[in-house]
Amino acid sequence: RHTLVTVLVGVVAVLVGAVVYLAVDRGGAPDGEGSGLAAATSSAPAATDGTGSTDAAGSTGAAEASSSNAPSSGSYTGTLQQRGTSSTRQDRDYAVEMTFSSGGSSVRYPGLGCAGTLVPRGDSGVDRIYREEIHTGRCDDGGTWTVTRVGDGRLDVNYEAPTGRYVVTGTLTR
Repeated sequence: RHTLVTVLVGVVAVLVGAVVYLAVDRGGAPDGEGSGLAAATSSAPAATDGTGSTDAAGSTGAAEASSSNAPSSGSYTGTLQQRGTSSTRQDRDYAVEMTFSSGGSSVRYPGLGCAGTLVPRGDSGVDRIYREEIHTGRCDDGGTWTVTRVGDGRLDVNYEAPTGRYVVTGTLTR
């Protein structure tokens, strides 16, 4: 009987360890389930404009040019703060680079090896809304960025993960 209890305790310990490992490893990369456990995408889907329709070239440029809320063309960089929900421990800071142009917009996480496209979804008040599509790396795919111009060469940005487990906020500068 003592051997059976010892074996059961060992099995439970292994299972708890596996759950803890997965929870920690999955919890942290912006736009990524931790160290990037979300599946990588090998090819980019066609880009859409703010209404969800694709232009003939698959470009987001027309949608960007028509929005008064779209950021000025150029690259913006900064360190953003990821904060998990009360049930997760995903508080980390990450370097982020966003590039906006009439030909399309992109996002890159240099420290994580992830990059993708920012697909305009429309405006909300003074904010420009983008859906993120990750094409390189193993970060989460499909979250939403809210981008607000706050001054010459500055953007306040807010990311909501598709899982709802964390948000990323901060200011990017050109």
